[in-house]
Amino acid sequence: MTFGSVAAQAQNKQNYVLQGTVISAVDKKPLQALSGCVESDNVKTSANKDGTFSITVSQRNGKVKLTSVGYKTLELDYN
Repeated sequence: MTFGSVAAQAQNKQNYVLQGTVISAVDKKPLQALSGCVESDNVKTSANKDGTFSITVSQRNGKVKLTSVGYKTLELDYN
Protein backbone atom coordinates (compact mmCIF):
# COMPACT_ATOMS: atom_id res chain seq x y z
CA MET A 1 0.00 0.00 0.00
CA THR A 2 1.35 3.42 -0.90
CA PHE A 3 -0.02 6.63 0.45
CA GLY A 4 -0.28 9.30 -2.24
CA SER A 5 -0.95 12.41 -0.20
CA VAL A 6 -2.58 13.66 2.94
CA ALA A 7 -3.47 17.13 4.12
CA ALA A 8 -5.42 18.59 7.00
CA GLN A 9 -7.34 21.66 5.90
CA ALA A 10 -9.32 23.99 8.12
CA GLN A 11 -13.05 23.38 7.81
CA ASN A 12 -13.91 25.80 10.61
CA LYS A 13 -12.32 26.90 13.89
CA GLN A 14 -12.76 23.50 15.54
CA ASN A 15 -12.56 20.89 12.76
CA TYR A 16 -10.24 19.93 9.93
CA VAL A 17 -10.75 17.73 6.88
CA LEU A 18 -8.12 15.06 6.33
CA GLN A 19 -8.03 13.97 2.67
CA GLY A 20 -5.82 11.52 0.84
CA THR A 21 -5.39 9.00 -1.94
CA VAL A 22 -4.13 5.46 -1.47
CA ILE A 23 -2.74 3.26 -4.24
CA SER A 24 -1.24 -0.21 -4.38
CA ALA A 25 2.57 -0.22 -4.36
CA VAL A 26 2.42 -3.37 -6.53
CA ASP A 27 0.25 -2.33 -9.47
CA LYS A 28 -0.23 1.42 -8.79
CA LYS A 29 -4.04 1.04 -8.83
CA PRO A 30 -6.31 2.76 -6.27
CA LEU A 31 -7.29 0.74 -3.20
CA GLN A 32 -11.07 0.76 -2.85
CA ALA A 33 -11.29 -1.54 0.14
CA LEU A 34 -9.34 0.76 2.43
CA SER A 35 -10.38 1.72 5.94
CA GLY A 36 -9.04 4.82 7.64
CA CYS A 37 -9.23 5.51 11.36
CA VAL A 38 -8.21 8.44 13.55
CA GLU A 39 -8.37 6.92 17.04
CA SER A 40 -7.92 10.21 18.92
CA ASP A 41 -11.25 11.40 17.46
CA ASN A 42 -12.84 7.93 17.31
CA VAL A 43 -13.73 8.45 13.62
CA LYS A 44 -13.50 6.07 10.67
CA THR A 45 -13.86 6.29 6.91
CA SER A 46 -13.38 4.18 3.81
CA ALA A 47 -11.89 4.94 0.40
CA ASN A 48 -13.96 5.56 -2.73
CA LYS A 49 -13.42 3.52 -5.90
CA ASP A 50 -10.67 5.93 -6.97
CA GLY A 51 -8.74 5.39 -3.71
CA THR A 52 -9.61 8.78 -2.20
CA PHE A 53 -10.91 9.32 1.30
CA SER A 54 -11.95 12.24 3.48
CA ILE A 55 -12.42 12.36 7.24
CA THR A 56 -13.22 15.21 9.65
CA VAL A 57 -10.83 15.52 12.61
CA SER A 58 -10.63 17.93 15.55
CA GLN A 59 -6.85 18.46 15.57
CA ARG A 60 -4.55 19.78 12.86
CA ASN A 61 -1.87 17.20 13.75
CA GLY A 62 -2.26 13.52 14.54
CA LYS A 63 -2.05 9.97 13.26
CA VAL A 64 -4.25 8.13 10.79
CA LYS A 65 -4.28 4.32 10.56
CA LEU A 66 -4.91 2.86 7.09
CA THR A 67 -5.85 -0.79 6.64
CA SER A 68 -6.76 -2.97 3.67
CA VAL A 69 -7.08 -6.75 3.45
CA GLY A 70 -3.89 -8.28 2.09
CA TYR A 71 -1.77 -5.18 2.76
CA LYS A 72 0.39 -4.08 5.66
CA THR A 73 -1.36 -1.59 7.97
CA LEU A 74 0.10 1.91 7.82
CA GLU A 75 0.00 4.44 10.63
CA LEU A 76 0.96 7.88 9.36
CA ASP A 77 1.35 11.32 10.86
CA TYR A 78 -0.65 14.14 9.34
CA ASN A 79 -0.36 17.90 9.69
